[in-house]
Amino acid sequence: MLIIGDLNAHPAEDPIAALKAGWDGVPGNGDDWVDLLAPSDYSYVFRGRTGRLDHAIASPTLAAQVSGAGVWHINADESGAFDFSEDNPAPAALYTIDPYRSSNHDAVVVGVH
Repeated sequence: MLIIGDLNAHPAEDPIAALKAGWDGVPGNGDDWVDLLAPSDYSYVFRGRTGRLDHAIASPTLAAQVSGAGVWHINADESGAFDFSEDNPAPAALYTIDPYRSSNHDAVVVGVH
């Protein structure tokens, strides 16, 4: 099993620790789930500070099949000048049909073999 996406919790917060503790809720034994991202990974930038609310957490059996995981930096580092928000209605000329500027968070990518 894989839990992936914006969980609205930082890696050190209780909800993430509870997920990683596995089915029995006790960390440090064989049913612990694996955080597939590095502690230094970030998926958003807010007021010049980076953080991560987006996660990829795998069950032990799936974690053994993961070939790689990481954050695809296509959004978070984007200048506010290109932000399509109500506060900054960017000109239509900036719109393109591609994954860039598709969110205020970067995408998490997981490879499985």
